[in-house]
Amino acid sequence: MIDLEAIWQTGVNEIPFKFFIAENILKPADLDQLSEDFPNIEQPGAFPLQELDYGPSLARLIEQVRSKDFTYLMGKKFRINLTMKPLFISVRGHSRLSDGKIHTDSKSRIVSSVLYLNDDWEGEGGRLRMLRGSHSFSRAYAEVPPTGGALVALRRSNHSWHGHLPYEGPRRCIMFNWMWSRRVREVERARHKMSSRVKRILA
Repeated sequence: MIDLEAIWQTGVNEIPFKFFIAENILKPADLDQLSEDFPNIEQPGAFPLQELDYGPSLARLIEQVRSKDFTYLMGKKFRINLTMKPLFISVRGHSRLSDGKIHTDSKSRIVSSVLYLNDDWEGEGGRLRMLRGSHSFSRAYAEVPPTGGALVALRRSNHSWHGHLPYEGPRRCIMFNWMWSRRVREVERARHKMSSRVKRILA
């Protein structure tokens, strides 16, 4: 399903931090099936995979993300061994206007990555930007619309600034992040689990 060769052939940017953007890593037929099998998420925020119901094509995608081949490849891109590091997977289906603020990601993460599963994207809002600092969206090093099959991955650091301009509406993506330890993964999983249940109660 995931085109590993396309990821392997994608270069890694070293400035201002290590990141890469691999586009079209999923075939159109797979994107159509994933759209049908994507969980029904109408609330904003990230939901742990374990809290969601989804179809067989998404299950196959997740199985590949968890595979040794994919983990090895992602580690090789950033010249770090991820094979013994715990993986945390979460899903987003809806963006609110307050989402996308400039940030570097939690220090508990080693590599952060997001795979987008949307249709063609119009407008400036919701397009992820790799940035020079924490104060402005201008002069971005790179920008990627969240169209289906686009994979963005970065090596987390104190200057791995990224974010997107405000957007409200459906914005589907799967986030898979390699963590420093199982303990911090479970802490993040519990936090997202509690948040997702509160969102459903308030919905």
